[in-house]
Amino acid sequence: MVHFAPHVPHGLVDEPITAVLHEASPHQTLSVEVSTIDHEQRRWSRTLDVHADASGRLDLTQASQVDDGLGYDPHGLVHQLTPEEPARWTNQISFTLHPLTILIDVRDPATGDLLAATEFVRAFTGRDVIRHEWRTRTTTANLYQPAQGHDNRAVVVIPGAWGGFDWCNQIAALIASHGRPALALPYFDWRAEYGLPTGIDRIPLEYAQEAVRRLHAKPGIDPNWTSVIGMSKGAEFALAWASHDPSVDELIALSPTLYAWESVRENGTPPARSPWSFHGEPLPFLDFDADEEFYETLDKTLLQKFHDKAVEEAPSDTPARLPVELIKARTLLISQESDTLWPASRMGAEIVQAMQQSGAGAQVEHHIVPGRGHAMFAAGVPANDVDTSARINGLAQTAIWAQVREFLQI
Repeated sequence: MVHFAPHVPHGLVDEPITAVLHEASPHQTLSVEVSTIDHEQRRWSRTLDVHADASGRLDLTQASQVDDGLGYDPHGLVHQLTPEEPARWTNQISFTLHPLTILIDVRDPATGDLLAATEFVRAFTGRDVIRHEWRTRTTTANLYQPAQGHDNRAVVVIPGAWGGFDWCNQIAALIASHGRPALALPYFDWRAEYGLPTGIDRIPLEYAQEAVRRLHAKPGIDPNWTSVIGMSKGAEFALAWASHDPSVDELIALSPTLYAWESVRENGTPPARSPWSFHGEPLPFLDFDADEEFYETLDKTLLQKFHDKAVEEAPSDTPARLPVELIKARTLLISQESDTLWPASRMGAEIVQAMQQSGAGAQVEHHIVPGRGHAMFAAGVPANDVDTSARINGLAQTAIWAQVREFLQI
C-alpha cells in the first residue's frame, strides 16, 4: 500500500519538505497534487505525473525537477506552486506570519482514487521567539527575540516600497527563529495603519538611528553592534544609512542601488521629492520621470526603462550617487541576473568597486544569482513565476536565502 515515509510535519518555512513515497508498484505512474491556501484564501497548487522506481520508491522533491537541465532545489515542491491567475507571492502576502500548510495528495491517475496524503506545516516564527511591539511617537517596530539565542547581535530589517510591515515581519521572525534578535522596522505606511508617513518622502535616516538606540538599551541585545538588511527601496535606505553612519557594522542589500531615487510623485505630477533626509536636509536624488501608464497601474516593472535610462545618463559626479565609499560595514550585495525594476547587478558592481578603491577597508561581496525579478525572499514559499519560470526563480530564492544565512551566521 502506497504510503509516505515517516517525517516531521512541523518546521520553519525555510526548512525543506522531504516527501518520500514507499510501496508503490515498480515503475507505477502516480498523480501528485501539492497545494496550499494563502491568508487571502487563494489556492496555490501544482500537479505532477510521476513514476516510482524499480523498488516502488519515489522522492517527490527530486521527481518535481528531473530532466530540465537545471540544478537541484531542495524547496522545489513549494517553489513551483502557482495560483490560477498569475501572481507574485511576495508582492501580495509577505507580511503575514500565518503558517503555511502544504498538502500533498497522491492519486491513481486512471481512477482518481486517493492512495496517500500528508501535510506539512511551515511557520515563520519559532516557538521560542518572543515578539515585542513598539508603537511610540518616535518608533514603530516589532522586535523578535529568541528566548535561547546564541548570538545577541541584533539585525534591523528594512522593507521595500510596499509599506508597513510587509516583508520585514517575516524576515525578522525567521532571523530570530535561527538565533539572532531582529527588528522589523517599517518607515512609511500608505495604508495609514501605524501612524507612519503615508509616503516615502524625506524619511530621516535618524529614524533608524533612534530605533537602534532603543534596541541597544534592551536586555539581551549587544549594545555595540548594528546589523541591517534591506531589500529594494529598503536596500536604498540601508545603503544611505550605512554611507552616513560609520557605526553600522554589517549590511546586506538585496537588489541594491548606487543612487537615491525620487519618491513616487503624488498623482504622478511634479515636483519630485527626495525619499530621505539627514540632519534636516533632503538627500539628492535621481528622477525616473515615469509615464502616465505607471501612475495609472502602479506596476513597478514599468519603471525599469526609466531607471535604466536615468542610470545611463547620470554623470559620474551626480550628487544623487550615494557615498558608498564611506561605508565601514562588512557588506553583502545580492542581485538577480535580470532585474525588472532597476539595474541592480550593474549598480552592485559599481558599489563594490567604489568600496574597494576607497581604502576604508570594509569587506564587500556581491553575488549575482540566476533569475528574473526584483523582490527577494526566504526559501520555502512559492517563487515568482510571472517574470520567468518558478523553477528558475526558485533556485534563485534558495541561493539568496542560503547566502543571507551564511553571512549572518544563522
